[in-house]
Amino acid sequence: DDCGAGCLFNVEKDPTEHVDLARDLAHQDIFKRLAAELKTLNEGNFDPSRGVTSADACMKCVDNGGYYGPFVDAADWYTPLPARTPGEHQKDETLKKTLQVINNKILEEGIAKAAQVVLPFFRNAWGK
Repeated sequence: DDCGAGCLFNVEKDPTEHVDLARDLAHQDIFKRLAAELKTLNEGNFDPSRGVTSADACMKCVDNGGYYGPFVDAADWYTPLPARTPGEHQKDETLKKTLQVINNKILEEGIAKAAQVVLPFFRNAWGK
């Protein structure tokens, strides 16, 4: 779920972070204090421009076994992967076709967020 202004979890009682306490009145003081501290800590963070969202980067990620990197045009940068099985190849091609479908002008702004949600799932699946 989107935390909007922030989330607050009791990781000792809820280690899988399913119960967001940020809206709970009993925890408002803690939430406000921690949110203010986080804002202070983040004030000097470097936030570079990441350029234009590119489906090519997503395709390169699939080709690199689920590892997302900044090098779309650097064919010899990545360590070669072991040969894919026919099933893995089919899975990769299906993912690429799915990415091509969602890469249209209407969804262009949301593709980066979609990649953050979708790619960890595939990376975990490939690691098994």
